[in-house]
Amino acid sequence: MKNTLRIICVLLSFVLYSCQDEDLYLPETAGEGTLQLNVNVGKENLINARSKATVTEAFQVSLLSQANDTVYQWSDRSEVPESISLRTGIYYVKVSSGTLASPAFDAVYYTGQSAFFEIGDGQVAAVEVTARLANTKVSISFSDSLQKDFYDYFVRITDEDDHYLTFSKDEIRAGYFNGGNLTAYVRLSYVSPEGDSLFYEKTQRIEGAEANDHIHITIKANLHYGDGLFSVNTSDAVNKKEVVIGFDQPAKSEAPAQQIYTENLVYRGNGSAFASSYASDSMQYARPAYDAKNDTIKTVYDLPLPEKAFDGKFTHWTSDSRQENLPQWLGFDFGAGQEKTIRQYSLQVTQWGTPESWMFQGSHDGLTWQTLDEQQDKSLATFETTSFEIDNQQSYRYYRLLVTKATGLTNSTSAHEVNFVLIRELEMRELIQ
Repeated sequence: MKNTLRIICVLLSFVLYSCQDEDLYLPETAGEGTLQLNVNVGKENLINARSKATVTEAFQVSLLSQANDTVYQWSDRSEVPESISLRTGIYYVKVSSGTLASPAFDAVYYTGQSAFFEIGDGQVAAVEVTARLANTKVSISFSDSLQKDFYDYFVRITDEDDHYLTFSKDEIRAGYFNGGNLTAYVRLSYVSPEGDSLFYEKTQRIEGAEANDHIHITIKANLHYGDGLFSVNTSDAVNKKEVVIGFDQPAKSEAPAQQIYTENLVYRGNGSAFASSYASDSMQYARPAYDAKNDTIKTVYDLPLPEKAFDGKFTHWTSDSRQENLPQWLGFDFGAGQEKTIRQYSLQVTQWGTPESWMFQGSHDGLTWQTLDEQQDKSLATFETTSFEIDNQQSYRYYRLLVTKATGLTNSTSAHEVNFVLIRELEMRELIQ
């Protein structure tokens, strides 16, 4: 009999304890209401700025009582029913996706939490909760001129704990960090005119990266003109920040400081090159080129065609030396309806066939030419870019450099007048301000 009483007491204690535990999040009243829950993800986080890929992560949804006890839990927001029956009381909702790991590529971590809401007896409560980026997103892009001038480049982003991600030139993924101060290290590699593999580098601190920030880093640099630019800014959809960092290059430019020009407008695919003549097949020349597969500098052979002066590489155009006299010209056709108002042109030359006197001209039809700039007995530095500003207010389809005198080193050690022209690079730009 005593054993039976002990068993009844134990069972009664268990029932009472269970009821008390349930009352941690259920009110004393036995009423019931309905919850209609809508789980959103902030639209600014749905698209990866580089890959344009829609976020597809699963979002875990938890419905909790005021006492932080889990009432319901769903492994993905798609599993949340349209309506949920609940005892009257006070609740809130949490939503999350991913793991807060730093740093890592494509390691998106979202989190969100609703305010406390009340379920009343016989009432319907509509609640919305939005998950937002809980870490800092970093993406990188490189300007077209940088990609043309440098054979290799990367950016390394380091956090305050010395953890880092390296964005190579082919990296399209975004990196994710836990916020705080970040440091960007940029390295740009190129081949010098002498065939040496050289590089430029820059380090910049990015202060105060926060959750829900998208820091988009744009790196602009140009070997041939002026200062490069390394800029950091955030996307328009999230917290606004902007940092601009000067990336000083040793390339020289005669442009006044207050003048700002576009990037070079003449390149393959943006029009077509033309010339008075070009050297024959027997005039192939050797130039250094980077062999990415073997990570070495190799020698390649090119013909000195007109388009070689517009490819941004270590190539050149040479006029046909069999022609007895100058002038010779090199030009660029932007195409019908693509007229440009060129306000600056730049030349890069060598010690052979160096232009000394010339006219820079524009034309609407390629037949009648207007002289926009004229230089006489000009001494150009070899293997460097020299720029000339012109007061041109007209838009032309055709532009050309008409060379009337050239000098060079051929079979002697002193420069003398020659009957051919060699131009390594001819660039043209419009004025921004």
